[in-house]
Amino acid sequence: MTRLSEPRVAKALPRAITVRMSDVVPESVSWLWLDRIPFGKITILEGDPGLGKSLLTLDLAARLTTGAELPEGRPCHPGHVLILSAEDGLTDTIRPRLDTAGADVSRVSVLTAVRAANGQEEFPSLSRDVEQVEQAIHEMGGETGLLIVDPFMAYLGDSEVNSHRDQDVRRVLAPLAAMAERTGWAIIVVRHLTKLQGSQAIYRGGGSIGISGAARSVLLVAKDAKDPLRRLLASVKCNLSRAPQSLAYRIEIDAKGFPRLAWETGTVDVTADQLLAVHPEGRSWSALGEAEHLLRESLARGPKPEEEVRSELLSRGISVVTYKRARVSLGVESCKVGFDGGWVLSLPEGDQPLVQAIDPLRAFEEGEV
Repeated sequence: MTRLSEPRVAKALPRAITVRMSDVVPESVSWLWLDRIPFGKITILEGDPGLGKSLLTLDLAARLTTGAELPEGRPCHPGHVLILSAEDGLTDTIRPRLDTAGADVSRVSVLTAVRAANGQEEFPSLSRDVEQVEQAIHEMGGETGLLIVDPFMAYLGDSEVNSHRDQDVRRVLAPLAAMAERTGWAIIVVRHLTKLQGSQAIYRGGGSIGISGAARSVLLVAKDAKDPLRRLLASVKCNLSRAPQSLAYRIEIDAKGFPRLAWETGTVDVTADQLLAVHPEGRSWSALGEAEHLLRESLARGPKPEEEVRSELLSRGISVVTYKRARVSLGVESCKVGFDGGWVLSLPEGDQPLVQAIDPLRAFEEGEV
């Protein structure tokens, strides 16, 4: 008796998905705030605590809900605002500040929790609840609007997500960026700066450099070194246009005791790097900051022999003592190659600068490309 063989089932193999560029329709970038906050993208607003970052986001939210002019005089089309705020109360902070800024609060909603399948309410998490955030956006009408996440670190969610590990933050931000593209909403993510003094502005944001890498625009709020009551807003990174000039504002208190922003007219001739390179008392940072910057640059493309790195920094005026201090402060890792090999240095995991993204951007801003 002949046994019939079992039919062979072809195994499905992964397939590449490509897009022919001739099928892509070019579109111009749409801006909530020209050259600063693009629609359909992620923007980071960063700075030290107490400088009015959250107040600035609510000022912009108020302008968007009424179609009022932006600080430089350009009007915006009215839209909705969705807020994720982990630090400010709704009744004593967010609502009064919106009212003081003249917002149409019927166009503003705050996402306070997500109801799980078991009926329990859970604190929102960007690593888990981007779909629910998008649902809330559509329920508001789905028109062009603004999502504010304040602060970013509070919404990473899963305890296994390490904000200093590049792949972790990209895993969280990639779905958020895709949602921004689908909805057309602008997203502002607020974060604090690290205490690493003297570094370039692009490296000062809390967490992995991958957070800045996922954003198309990064804005910095800093004190004016010559006027402690004056705040400056500078561009750290802008992939979609030429970097805008810096602006200045002050925080005023109204008759009811609530703060509001008062923007100054005109621009300020100062860059984000200059703002962070100056000590609040007007003194320049020590050579340590310069050594840290040069050490990052030297190791940006991967591990390198220690002797070569040390020679590079010493040739640029860094002393041996400062070089060693910079290695310690950055947490530079070292390992010996082979039994008779030398020592090799590398940046710690999650601290790999985006050199390929930053260098072309700097060239673009300086008019070289």
